Amino acid sequence: MMLHLSGLPSEMVGTVLVAMSDLHLGSLLGKKWLQARVDQVQAQQPDLVVLIGDIFEGHGQPPEGLIPVWRRLSAPLGVWAVRGNHEFHGRYERGTAPINYAGLRVLNNSWAEVRPALVLAGVDDLTANHRSGQGGDPISRALAGRPPGATVLLSHTPWQAEKAASAGVGLMLSGHTHRGQIWPFGYLVQHIPPACKTI
Repeated sequence: MMLHLSGLPSEMVGTVLVAMSDLHLGSLLGKKWLQARVDQVQAQQPDLVVLIGDIFEGHGQPPEGLIPVWRRLSAPLGVWAVRGNHEFHGRYERGTAPINYAGLRVLNNSWAEVRPALVLAGVDDLTANHRSGQGGDPISRALAGRPPGATVLLSHTPWQAEKAASAGVGLMLSGHTHRGQIWPFGYLVQHIPPACKTI
């Protein structure tokens, strides 16, 4: 899919971004499955790879050997991640999940300029923030003080898309809803606003 981002320099037209979300690695999906996904990503020759949360299941120790597989993911502009709700389960809740030491650059309500005039911003899962009663405004915090140019926002849960757009975000990438493919959640997703289903 080709997208035009306002503020993106002409020399960056054709930049390839690969996004992955809701892998839920753990008891059901392990090293062999992940190796196949990494091969698929690397075959795209991405300039930038982003992981949009729920990378690990979060209910126990991930299968052996996953971290070396992650290290095979590479892109000239980096491999970046945000945490989803499953990264806040149990012992992971304080950010001790493997996502933080797998060689990924994690955006915790912050931004980074991956190239001049291309900003990547990310928020910790908004549902986890809501459940913990932390309040605040993670999206505004993540976008504050960024330089001019095109901005891509990573947010595991597709909430507050209008707020992000009004703050100048050109593209918001989310997951979390699984597009309802797990029964009976398909019935629930039918009641989510269309913009949330397609993000």
